[in-house]
Amino acid sequence: MKKRSRKNGRAPSCQGQANTPENNGAQRLMQPPVEQDKGLNTIGHMDNMVSLKEFQALDLRVAEILSVDSVEGSSKLYALQADVGGRQVQMVAGLKGQYAPEDLKGRKVIVVANLEPAKIRGVTSEAMLLAAVDSGGSVSLLTVDKDASVGSKVM
Repeated sequence: MKKRSRKNGRAPSCQGQANTPENNGAQRLMQPPVEQDKGLNTIGHMDNMVSLKEFQALDLRVAEILSVDSVEGSSKLYALQADVGGRQVQMVAGLKGQYAPEDLKGRKVIVVANLEPAKIRGVTSEAMLLAAVDSGGSVSLLTVDKDASVGSKVM
């Protein structure tokens, strides 16, 4: 974490220090640096808090991707067929350019299985694949670290 510097280029010192020439008279509160929010909230600065009850309403499951097709007319979207434990669902995900179809097929991922269906580019999406996106736009799928059964509930 970068420290905010004063106009003279010297870093502020901590609260409670004596006002001496060695610490440049820095007897003031340190303010945490203000970071630019690139569309993502930082921990501790959440804007849209959800209740525990709302979170518990999400049905997060382990799913296995069965097939991957390009969405016609889109340079970013795939239509994925996945097994969520006895039920097959279709998802639309913006993973082109991040993952090749052959790298997705057979992969176990985490999905929101009880998402209300939505039409995206004319394709019905019945679940949502979860992924992390870093500040550079790189996507990393949420997966399991052991061989969890398809349909396993994520707690």
